Amino acid sequence: MSKLRTLHRRGGAGGANLAWVSGLGLLGALCAMGLMSGSGLLVARSAARPGLGAIWGLLAIVEVLAFLRSPLRYAERLAGHDLAFAALVRWRTWLFDLLVPL
Repeated sequence: MSKLRTLHRRGGAGGANLAWVSGLGLLGALCAMGLMSGSGLLVARSAARPGLGAIWGLLAIVEVLAFLRSPLRYAERLAGHDLAFAALVRWRTWLFDLLVPL
């Protein structure tokens, strides 16, 4: 465990950056869950053939969630990979600084 703690300290993932990535991931997951439940509800309500006026609000919600899900997931992946590569740069520098004297 001490080796893992050392690597975590050396990686130095900033708390704000990690919170930003986690928040983007949470928003993307919430959009995906809302899209699944909203589309299921939309199909169930449409089966009764109520007319477009009765389901227009649900249609709008499903469209907005479908539109937001992809950019949120892309931003989360982009920010997460940036954070991981920055940690790898710090780890590699730390490791080479240890190995050079040997």
